[in-house]
Amino acid sequence: MATERDGGGCLRVAVSIFSIYYWLSALGHVFLGLWMLLDPKRNYILDLVHFSENDPLLKASAYVSLVCGCAQLLVGFLGLCGAVNRSRFLLLAFVMFLICTFLADVAMGTLSLFYKDKFSNNYMEVYLKNLTNNRYSRDRWVMPLMDTIQFYVYTVKENVREIVKSKYGVMTDEPDNKRVTDFIDKLQFYEQCCGSLGPSDYIGSRWSQSGTMDSEEMESPLFPVTCCTQITGASALNPLAKSYARCQQFGANRQWRHSVHQCCGGEGPLDYKDSFWYITNTLRGTRSFVPPSCCKQSQVGRAWAPAPIDPMCITYRYLSTPYESSVNTEGCSDRLMSWFNEQIWIFVGFGFGSALTMMLGICLSCCLISRIRIYHVIRDDY
Repeated sequence: MATERDGGGCLRVAVSIFSIYYWLSALGHVFLGLWMLLDPKRNYILDLVHFSENDPLLKASAYVSLVCGCAQLLVGFLGLCGAVNRSRFLLLAFVMFLICTFLADVAMGTLSLFYKDKFSNNYMEVYLKNLTNNRYSRDRWVMPLMDTIQFYVYTVKENVREIVKSKYGVMTDEPDNKRVTDFIDKLQFYEQCCGSLGPSDYIGSRWSQSGTMDSEEMESPLFPVTCCTQITGASALNPLAKSYARCQQFGANRQWRHSVHQCCGGEGPLDYKDSFWYITNTLRGTRSFVPPSCCKQSQVGRAWAPAPIDPMCITYRYLSTPYESSVNTEGCSDRLMSWFNEQIWIFVGFGFGSALTMMLGICLSCCLISRIRIYHVIRDDY
């Protein structure tokens, strides 16, 4: 007597293809978890929520993604083997794991949505101001957290600044430089900014030194037209300055040209004034108005080892001329809120998108199980 299996020809192919996708999805889960946990420009967002809410559930989303991905790498064999061999047992086991993966993906997306509104209504700004004013240097975890926030908001812009200086608007016949120029123009147009650290990034850049203009009668521009405040109807590909002449002047105000700053404290560097950190430094006889991570950094600076361009920057009195030129003047809350929302939507999109795909796999596998027919054949050898 022999056992033969039949049925579900097309469904076998569909489940086999889904099993291959399941492996790829597993790699995506592993990558997402490791990226969020290990990338220093992102994992401090998880620490911020953990410490502020005394609740590690958002960080748990990253761990859920990592563990789920590792399990999927092993489970993918069940679906493929079950489909090829028409094994109900393997397919049932595969369906059970798909249901677990579905629940994990829903949990990852739901946890992220749960935290989306935690820092709305200026709560991020209030919280960062509280960290700066009352807990910096008092609680052991606050100092590295704030230093990381203040440093990376700056260094991301420093990397973009190097691109602006060296690649923007020059040799645009080269694909790499063309992509860079288009990217910077779109960034400046849609984000209403200019350069990376400010309009001065273009002074001395290769673009400004090239001095190319469409009309020989016009002087070489100081700043790209996408740096200018735009009129209604303008686009990134066809920018139209509100006042091109005023935009090209040194010291133009924000009515005519965009500008950006760096980050210090919640609302700004004055958050450190009369803070616990400031008072304890004063009592020790140390002249420090802001932490070194608030200062404009050199290329060798790191989040854990700030290296200010001006080593004396922490000693300058608030609002003095040296202070204004060497200390980052904008608060971190807006930039941090933007990064926070970006991270949240990555988790939400990946979690719920993967969950929908798992539902498809569950349906296909269940249909294949119902179509499989098992025959017990008795062969007559006479």
